[in-house]
Amino acid sequence: MKTPFSVVIMSFNEEAIIEKCLKAAAQVSSDLIVIDSGSTDRTLEIAKNYTSQIFYNKMDTYGAQKNIGAQKAKYDWIFALDCDEVLNEELITYLKQASFERGHIYRLGRHTYIGDKKLNFSGLSPDWINRIYHRDENKFDDYLVHERLTGFDSMKRIKMPGYAHHYSYNDMEDLKTKYLKYAMLGAQNRIDYNIKPSVLQVAFGPLFRFCKTYFWQLGILDGNLGLQISIESARMVRNRYRHYFDLQKKRSK
Repeated sequence: MKTPFSVVIMSFNEEAIIEKCLKAAAQVSSDLIVIDSGSTDRTLEIAKNYTSQIFYNKMDTYGAQKNIGAQKAKYDWIFALDCDEVLNEELITYLKQASFERGHIYRLGRHTYIGDKKLNFSGLSPDWINRIYHRDENKFDDYLVHERLTGFDSMKRIKMPGYAHHYSYNDMEDLKTKYLKYAMLGAQNRIDYNIKPSVLQVAFGPLFRFCKTYFWQLGILDGNLGLQISIESARMVRNRYRHYFDLQKKRSK
């Protein structure tokens, strides 16, 4: 028997992609909730064509936004979806008849794009992330970047068939800008949670990240784009530690 679920979508100035996201989501759930953090473009105008459940909440953390959406949902099962993610046909077909079990968490596969270029490797494709959960069993943490669902350590994780097209970056300049932001937020996370990097992490972390992305995660097979991503990924790690020590110095004054 199919399990009804709600789709919770965060939005902020995503007029270019949110219609594709909502159009696909509307095929799998009758309960769409949009949590917007202050869009000034046509995002909300477009969203109103698909749902009346649109709520404003000033951005605190990504996890907090998703948790607010889960609280407003009609159903206990929640599909946390970002507005730059578009479900493909195989996943839509699966979700139309899917049955979910308590004690399980369901993983979304994503294929990331830079502009209209689909990546196949580079640590970005395929990318598996926990996304469908029961709100009595799980919630999102307060990490400033790359928020995660909590409470699933002893749960069975199921990879759903199909995937989402993840239109994450407009171009390489957009990726560089976002990676710099991730580095700054990641540094703040380490300060907030008292996560001190080791000497080896600081010394070799950027090199390890490059090798991981380019060789282990097969960025080399994405050609020049894979090389650029590997370099920027290593730079992000380096910048995260630099920001961490800057923040630590300011905190000790």
